[in-house]
Amino acid sequence: MPASVWKRRIEARPLVQIVVATGRVVTPSRIQIGSEITAVVLERRVQEGDFVAAGAVLAVLRADDLVARVREAEASIEQLNRAARPQAEAALREAQAQLMQAARESRRRGELLERQLIARESLEQAEESELVARAAADTAQVRLARLALSDADETVLRERLAVAQAA
Repeated sequence: MPASVWKRRIEARPLVQIVVATGRVVTPSRIQIGSEITAVVLERRVQEGDFVAAGAVLAVLRADDLVARVREAEASIEQLNRAARPQAEAALREAQAQLMQAARESRRRGELLERQLIARESLEQAEESELVARAAADTAQVRLARLALSDADETVLRERLAVAQAA
C-alpha cells in the first residue's frame, strides 16, 4: 500500500458551522393604530418606527364635541339640582296653599248652608274643589318625593356624564 493512502474511519458527528452576517430583521406582521372616535388630529407625538411604551400618548385629537357632551351632562345635573327640585318644592307649597283655601271655603259654605243662607249645590262645589286641591297636593308630594328620595333622574344624568368623560 502506498504511503499517500490513509485509512479513515467514517462516523456520524454533528455538523457545526458558524456564520457571521449583517442584515435587517423584518417582522412578519404590522401593527396599526386606530381611534374609537372620529376627530381631527391636533398633534402627532410619535413617528413610524418609534418605540413606544404601553399607555403612551400617540396622538392628541380635537374633542370639541366630547367636551360639549360633558358640559351638557354637567348642565343637566345642575338644572336638576337648581330648577327641577326647587320647582317641585314650590309646586307642593302652592298645592298645599290651594288645599287649605279650598278646605276653608268648604267649611265656610257648610256653616252658611246650616244657617240656610246658600244652596246645597254651592257646598257641593266647594267640596269638589277641595277634593281636586287634595289630589293636586298629593301629586305634588309624590313628584317631590321621587326627586328627593329615588334620585333616579340624577343617577341617569351622572351615568351620562361618566360616559361623556370616558369618551
